[in-house]
Amino acid sequence: MDEGTERLKCTDNSASMLLRSFSTDSRYIKRGYAKKTLRLLPQYMLEKHPAVNEVVLAVNVRNTVAQKLYLTCGFKDEGVRVEGPKGELLVLSYYL
Repeated sequence: MDEGTERLKCTDNSASMLLRSFSTDSRYIKRGYAKKTLRLLPQYMLEKHPAVNEVVLAVNVRNTVAQKLYLTCGFKDEGVRVEGPKGELLVLSYYL
């Protein structure tokens, strides 16, 4: 979780936080750990960062598997796109 100014490339919400580098070790893919973790995110944020009302993340537009996971877990696609070092990124928001 990143409170730095980098998140402001994804949202203009000053009460937001950036979820950065969320990944699963290849030995544990398709075991449900990522989904379980993301479903715990709202409670974690309420306990540890109660002033935050939005979590944003950026995912490569070609990574449709990750996009489906994030959308299934409650993230919303508001149509925001940013350019990353490896191409276009889709910005997703989770509203707390």
